[in-house]
Amino acid sequence: TDVDMADMDGLKLCRLIKREISIPVIIISGKAIDERSIVTGLDDGADDYILKPLSLPVLLSRIKAVLRRYDNSRKPDQSLKKGEIEIDPARRKVLVGKKEISLTRKEFDLLLVLLAGDGRVLSPQYLLEEVWGYDLALYNDPHTVEVHISTLRKKLGITAGSRIQHMAGVGYKFE
Repeated sequence: TDVDMADMDGLKLCRLIKREISIPVIIISGKAIDERSIVTGLDDGADDYILKPLSLPVLLSRIKAVLRRYDNSRKPDQSLKKGEIEIDPARRKVLVGKKEISLTRKEFDLLLVLLAGDGRVLSPQYLLEEVWGYDLALYNDPHTVEVHISTLRKKLGITAGSRIQHMAGVGYKFE
């Protein structure tokens, strides 16, 4: 979807789609190209946000990347439990203790990758590719990861959130 449409903007359409069904959504824009617009689009559930102008080969590659991530996320994986955090990928549900935590799509995906990392340090670049599906040649801003990690820690609470550790100059790990 494009951000600018006649009856409804693409961000609202994305939110409506994601609320009703689980299908990938890619937002494309030639006007809303600032960082805030991109972050808003991705936080609203878009699986990718592509800026115009773009070439057909790049568009096709980005679509294929989103579909690969979507196919992988649809596989009913086993629940992961690390300390007080339990994550159920099939139901996209997170429990801290016995309390269910509401996470955005990207926060959920980020937590899942960190938990599945088995204590390995994951670089911001790896997380940008794995969670956001970014092509690092086009977008390589570790601040995106920093902001989402910060929000994720707050939502998990002091004890559980502190298990996401920053390794200065290297990346993040869940311990």
